[in-house]
Amino acid sequence: MRVQISLLGLLLFSGGTQALAAPAPLDRPTVISESGQYILTGDIDTLTPPALVIDAPQVSLDLNGHTVSTPGYVSGPLITMTEAGRHLSVTNGTLAGGTLCLDIPAAMTDIHIDHILCRDSWDGIAILDASSFVMSSSEIAAHKKAMTVAGSFSLLLRGNNVHQVLIQANESTCGVSFSGIAESTIEDNVFECEAYNGGAFSLSGDGGVVTGNTFLGTDSQSGVAVHSGQYSITANSFVGYRLGAVLLESSGNVLAHNHFTGGYGVETAVVVGGTNNLINENLIENYTYGMVVDGSGNRIQHNVIAGSWDRGMSVSGSRNRVFWNDIQSRYAHFSTGLRFDTTSTHNIFKGNILTINPGGGLEDLGTKNVNAGGNVLGPAPSSRSTVVDR
Repeated sequence: MRVQISLLGLLLFSGGTQALAAPAPLDRPTVISESGQYILTGDIDTLTPPALVIDAPQVSLDLNGHTVSTPGYVSGPLITMTEAGRHLSVTNGTLAGGTLCLDIPAAMTDIHIDHILCRDSWDGIAILDASSFVMSSSEIAAHKKAMTVAGSFSLLLRGNNVHQVLIQANESTCGVSFSGIAESTIEDNVFECEAYNGGAFSLSGDGGVVTGNTFLGTDSQSGVAVHSGQYSITANSFVGYRLGAVLLESSGNVLAHNHFTGGYGVETAVVVGGTNNLINENLIENYTYGMVVDGSGNRIQHNVIAGSWDRGMSVSGSRNRVFWNDIQSRYAHFSTGLRFDTTSTHNIFKGNILTINPGGGLEDLGTKNVNAGGNVLGPAPSSRSTVVDR
């Protein structure tokens, strides 16, 4: 069925005139070929998706509490967009099944998702070339990748729950991937990844703010991976992730006031690459390696790293400043505090508390690292005395 409605008198979500007519009703699979507002008056189920095709520049779609669905997860996307589409708002309902809940291959699209449940699909949302993407108060429960968004776009994610429903154990993909971010705010969301070789969150672009989120990973591969851009990652909670709950590959990021816990002895909490990153006042508990610093010129300060199974902090890069951290790796007799690896050079460390590390508080195997004093060392493995480094 092809629905037609006048542009006059409609209030589109992109802004414009006051609405003078009610939204056009939908109750069956449809190609929407005219811009306007649409509302579902009943559930739509199809054996041959897509159920809805957006073939107009500006469309606002209110699911009105109903469900758009298809059996299984291999038959195609539930909602898709042609090259005629640009602006799409989808609100207030459920998308169930299909290869994707929402597939947007058109160029320079502006997509708004609010109060939507996407479930039982293979992947969740795919947007090839976004100019803006907003998702709020929604839930994605896909089998594999929750979201893949590319382009050059502004991003707002607020109050969402993104998690995985595994079909089989040891899946290789999960989570969210954003590439081409111009600016972003990611706050008050829950992201959960269960795939053993999957990553929860991948960020590439100019940067933005990541705050107040919960990232749950247990034995998954990685949590937040920053490949490019400058991000302020603050006041988040991380559980698990064996190769890094946070991986900083770019420069100029701020990682502060986050809580990392539940490592179960098989993970690394933070991997700091790049340069000129500030790692400040984070609490890291119960990881095999609390923090690994591979980059150069980073400032690592005022962090608490407790209960590491093997080592609290390893530094292999150069010209990093490691100041005023409290590192207590008390899990086993071999657990150590702060170690400068053989490749480390010209790092400065001072004022660190390294008192309860059964395998030794400080080990410097590098070259030209500078002990600037004030480090408080616990007893050596064979000693009972406490040493204050002056």
